[in-house]
Amino acid sequence: MANAHQPEEGVSQSTIRLHHGTDQACATDLLQNGVDQQHAAAYNGSGEFWATVDHHRAEWFALSHPSSPPAACFEFDVPGPVLLVILQMNPPSALFHAPSDYEFLPASHALLNQHMTNKNVTSVP
Repeated sequence: MANAHQPEEGVSQSTIRLHHGTDQACATDLLQNGVDQQHAAAYNGSGEFWATVDHHRAEWFALSHPSSPPAACFEFDVPGPVLLVILQMNPPSALFHAPSDYEFLPASHALLNQHMTNKNVTSVP
């Protein structure tokens, strides 16, 4: 169930590690340029960006990506308080999908990009 106002417990921690499964080229583009509505819309139509706290789940999505192999995960940290702000924006700009997934709508992309830290790309075997 999606909820814009009740993220998973612990989201107010100092940082949350998020993972996005994709192909190597898209992961590298995210690392260099951040989340972009037009790039996301090429795969999902409306430009939302999905991330999860579960690395294995992201790997599954990476292996399912139409341009994989090579599969990869774009990983980054976001401060818990910033994630809470994004989730509580009105109108909603992100949704939490229990138990581990976040759907960042285009209105959240600039704020998300601004606060991403410890960004990296890992290959998925």
